[in-house]
Amino acid sequence: MDSPKKRQARNRRSDDAGAKDKLELRAECGRHHPDIVSNWIDDEAGKLEDKLTEIVIGLAIVSERESRRWQAEMAEWRRKREEEEAEARRKAKEKAEREERERIAAEEKARRDGLLTEAENWRSAGLIREYVEARRASEAAQAPEFENWARWALKEADRMDPLINVRSRPDIEDV
Repeated sequence: MDSPKKRQARNRRSDDAGAKDKLELRAECGRHHPDIVSNWIDDEAGKLEDKLTEIVIGLAIVSERESRRWQAEMAEWRRKREEEEAEARRKAKEKAEREERERIAAEEKARRDGLLTEAENWRSAGLIREYVEARRASEAAQAPEFENWARWALKEADRMDPLINVRSRPDIEDV
């Protein structure tokens, strides 16, 4: 409630000399609803006390419209929130699927790398055995320490060979 003000040019207000003993009641939320009367003033039609029924009805209408406006805003907020949550769930699912694909790809790469290492070890073991046989056929086999060296070299080949050394092979059941 306030004393009414007289509007002047450029929306400036100045006190109305005759309005000092008049009252004005304004429902501020009524500005959202220009089609509803939400401003009452002491005037020629009567004082505010005489307009109580009109004021109560006007406030009830403004209140109802504000309630509906608020409910609509809340429904819109909920809808946006649900969309955001659905989007977040979709992104989380995509991320989980991508991470699972990456995990599977990494496992396959590790298995493939293990297979290549195993094949290289097998080839290296065979190469060592061939080398030992070649040295046996050469004059180097005549040296007294050759047999010790040959036993050591063949043990190394056996240790590397995945066909002989079962501990170096991954389980076939993991495939």
